[in-house]
Amino acid sequence: MNINISTSTPGLLYNVNDVDSGIPDLYIKELTDTSFIKGKMKQKLRAVKRVMKHGRCDVAITGVHSLEHKTWVWNYHQADYYEQLFTNIVTIPSVSFDEHVLANYLNDLKMANITSNIDSAGNIVLKKGSGHKKLLLLGHIDTVRNFWQVKIEAGSLKGRGAVDAKAPFATFLSVLNKVKVPSDCQLIVIGAVEEESSSSKGAYQVRDNYEKMPVIIGEPSGIEKLTLGYNGLLKLKLNCHMVQGHSAGKGAISSIDALIDYSNKIREIMANYDPKGLSSIQNISHSKSDNQTELLLNFRVSRYVKSGYVEAIKKQTDKNISLEVLRDTPASTSKRSNQLANAFVSGFKVVQKMIPEYIVKTGTSDMNTLATQWTVPMVAYGPGDSTLDHTLQEEVPFADYHLGIQTLQEAIQTYLGKVTDNDK
Repeated sequence: MNINISTSTPGLLYNVNDVDSGIPDLYIKELTDTSFIKGKMKQKLRAVKRVMKHGRCDVAITGVHSLEHKTWVWNYHQADYYEQLFTNIVTIPSVSFDEHVLANYLNDLKMANITSNIDSAGNIVLKKGSGHKKLLLLGHIDTVRNFWQVKIEAGSLKGRGAVDAKAPFATFLSVLNKVKVPSDCQLIVIGAVEEESSSSKGAYQVRDNYEKMPVIIGEPSGIEKLTLGYNGLLKLKLNCHMVQGHSAGKGAISSIDALIDYSNKIREIMANYDPKGLSSIQNISHSKSDNQTELLLNFRVSRYVKSGYVEAIKKQTDKNISLEVLRDTPASTSKRSNQLANAFVSGFKVVQKMIPEYIVKTGTSDMNTLATQWTVPMVAYGPGDSTLDHTLQEEVPFADYHLGIQTLQEAIQTYLGKVTDNDK
């Protein structure tokens, strides 16, 4: 939940008579001197404190005539700029389909030599350099549902999206700010929207409207690992409409029974095509008023799957059940020998004194979406324990976050140096 508290001035001012004395960031837990807060602004501040106490919202005090000038209100004030950036990004809720507040916040950041805009899909796009040799860092700024109070405990940042995938995205922004981009190169960071939904609107926008270029995907791999690929995703919606008989009747079967039986037959089909794949029922909903039951069925499709599985599933018909394919995205893997992977080996050696562990994850990412049309080097990297994805225990140690920044910076600097040297 995002809250704007309107006032007649452009945000909170140190001097109410000076519109240029705006306070861009206010840290509630460190606010001791409130002598500059006058009149009705005191009431607004009390309201802000009450909201922030429950930690359910990010809050901005903004002028009624413009949203461009505002005072962001935060619980935590970090001494380190990059830790503050990470904390703020996690503090602003950005559930899929409602990412615009975070996108606008990122678009307003003032970082030297970096331009930004929000594209037509709602993605935040930041660029450094103007050369023709481009490298894309593609993260996502949306999260799954259920936002809770952000906390800093024992050197870790805890909150919805801290792991998936705001730590990797904050790492991207930090490196964009730090790295030196050669004159013939351009580094692009995109925070995509709707990655956590079936639509993947942000990734499709990039795939279909941006120039093809090598890509680093921002997903939690753990700081010691490099992700070379992901399983694919097949998502089906099954709908059953049938007259409900009395439960005591002989041979009575409910619409839920029918859907479970039908889904098990589909699972058997998929098991024959993809023995290494995974499946799960994501949701069942039932309406007694119109005897409608809906079931969402997910398959994590491995790279070993045999072709033709969707066609085989569609042949499994039932007069009472309709089937809709919501998403069919194949698995995607890259070779260890691609240019980006080699650059990461260098980065790991310099920063962590080790070779990365290469992994292929059972989940799905925006890498899969791009790979359907982009034949370019791709890897995924980012701090965070991916077993905490979508859980109520998401947290990332700041030490891992900083080590991720250092490793990624070294890898990108190495990569940009090599693509430049290739022309010499």
